[in-house]
Amino acid sequence: MLLFIGVLYGNLAPDGAVAKDAFAVIREGMRDKAVVSSSEGGHTTIDVKNGRGGIRDIEFLVQGLQLIHGPDRAELIEGNTLTALDLLSDAALLPREVVEQSKEDYAFLRRTEHYLQLLEDRQVHRLPKDPDELAALAKRMMGMEESPEGFVRELRGRMERIRGVYASFLTPV
Repeated sequence: MLLFIGVLYGNLAPDGAVAKDAFAVIREGMRDKAVVSSSEGGHTTIDVKNGRGGIRDIEFLVQGLQLIHGPDRAELIEGNTLTALDLLSDAALLPREVVEQSKEDYAFLRRTEHYLQLLEDRQVHRLPKDPDELAALAKRMMGMEESPEGFVRELRGRMERIRGVYASFLTPV
């Protein structure tokens, strides 16, 4: 579907408008709506998938850059996010150090998501409100000595970094 959208944009938009239109659709449309909907209901816990700086920010970044550059560079079209990040670096669209850190952060968030789902035995992306469950998650993620506060601090730092990458590289050219 991504390639289809890229071809559609390439065929309908005038030269130079493809990137601007795609960035607007991704940033102000699709991604912002996903973040808003993830915070509905007054939840104050961190959402590792849909929250700002979450898993979706990396996925939207990758897919957005594929959407922009894919019609001219078919080698960028890759469904695996980690592999696609490498391809974007190889194409000089993302710096290697940004890609390596983003891959580490993405893996951390995915691992957190998996542990959350094991704890709840269902699809869940928000940190638990229960202090004992949060403490158990912190220990699973970072070791037996880790406090919930230390884990949350680490998680927030990674999410802030991801959001910064998303904001820096998914901007109109």
